[in-house]
Amino acid sequence: RHIPRYLEGLFNMLADTCWDVGQNARACLDLLLKGVKDSRHSVAKQIVTETAEILVRCCHSQDKRSRLLALTWLHEFVQMEMKLKQQPTQPDLEPDLEEFRRFKG
Repeated sequence: RHIPRYLEGLFNMLADTCWDVGQNARACLDLLLKGVKDSRHSVAKQIVTETAEILVRCCHSQDKRSRLLALTWLHEFVQMEMKLKQQPTQPDLEPDLEEFRRFKG
């Protein structure tokens, strides 16, 4: 839920004139994307929903590295969904906190 707050800033840092800043931003973005891909589907889907608009804005950046990486993220999001659609349907086995609260009442 925090990713949308700083995602665009990290993409903007890719264009920094200081090489280290750009490299560290890229490393952070790579780790974030890996975390999204390794998340439960419901969590990943929420992150995709919350960040898609930001990524589309980054695709219009003047910096080609930012544009390319934003497109890569969007591509990965599509690939995640396609892979899920190809797998047999299985319920999300981890409990949903909201559902638990409603049940507990």
